[in-house]
Amino acid sequence: MHNWRALDTEQLLKKSSLNEMWTPVRLNDGSTKPYGFGWAIHKLNGHRLVEHDGAWQGFTTHIARYVDDRLPVIVLTTPGLGALRSRQNRSARRGNLPARPASGEN
Repeated sequence: MHNWRALDTEQLLKKSSLNEMWTPVRLNDGSTKPYGFGWAIHKLNGHRLVEHDGAWQGFTTHIARYVDDRLPVIVLTTPGLGALRSRQNRSARRGNLPARPASGEN
C-alpha cells in the first residue's frame, strides 16, 4: 500500500495525467458527471476526494484519496465484512477532516 504514495509524485504518472484522471467527465450535451477514469470524484468539507472500490474472489477494497491533503484511506476486507468497510469509510470521512479553508486562506 505504500506504493500508492507514488501518486503524490510524478514517479508513476505526470501531474497533468493525474489531474485529467481526477477531473469530472464532460458529456456530449456539455453536462458533467462526478466520475473520471475509474475514480468517483467528490468534495467533502471542501477537501477534494477521489474514490475507487472493487471486489475479487471474496475480497473487497476501497481507496479514498484526499488529493490536496495527500491522504489516502485504504480499507481491505474479506467476505461478510462489507458493512464494516462501509462503516470505516464513513467514519474516516465524517467530521474527521476539518473544513478546508477557502483558497487564499491558511
